[in-house]
Amino acid sequence: MNITRQILIIALLSLGAVSCDAQTGQRTIITSGSGQVSVPANMAELSVQLQAINRDSAAAKENVDSRVNDFIRALKRIGIDKTDVIAPTLRLSPNYEYINQKQRFTGFRASRSVTVTLNDLEQLNQLMDTALDSGIDQIGQLQLKVRDEQQFQRQAQQQAIEDSKQKARTLAKAYGAELGPIVQIRYQAAVTNNPAPYARTTAMMSRSASSDEGQYIQDSIQFRDRIEVIFELE
Repeated sequence: MNITRQILIIALLSLGAVSCDAQTGQRTIITSGSGQVSVPANMAELSVQLQAINRDSAAAKENVDSRVNDFIRALKRIGIDKTDVIAPTLRLSPNYEYINQKQRFTGFRASRSVTVTLNDLEQLNQLMDTALDSGIDQIGQLQLKVRDEQQFQRQAQQQAIEDSKQKARTLAKAYGAELGPIVQIRYQAAVTNNPAPYARTTAMMSRSASSDEGQYIQDSIQFRDRIEVIFELE
């Protein structure tokens, strides 16, 4: 038997196997469901940074530590407990500046980051003012959050499940079939705009025409989920 004939026989056998699978394979329907829950933010997380430069590294560290302590005391005066404050580390590194394309050592830079959890958004303006009055060098990202986030994520997930079932029932009925058992469920992490388990939005800051006090207008937080299901058709 020559090579050409062997190839032809293998190809015909393969076609027969595909045809058999097509005749005996399951009839299935694939649907996807999505869910979304919108919840007003009820808490926030603010990150700030303090830094100091001094030729004496110990003096730079002492300056930053002292200002962090002052900030924590100021937070306590407006009702923010120390348990809602995280100030874990100190970074100390040499600092240089360039003059006439030459590097010149100016001292040691000490920096610390502080993260404050705010459980009452009515205090947001007060928190910002306190940070500025305490000599904070940089106010970082303000992240809006919601308590019991897992509860709302589960609600979005349940909506996605019900949505996938409803779509499958509607489509099956439209084609004169009935849904059978589930063949496969495909599920991944919740669908969000970032790696976090929910969509975090930053506050929009504006100035009132009649007041110098800043207004912070919070957006809602979106919890989203998606699921794909394969049903057998009867």
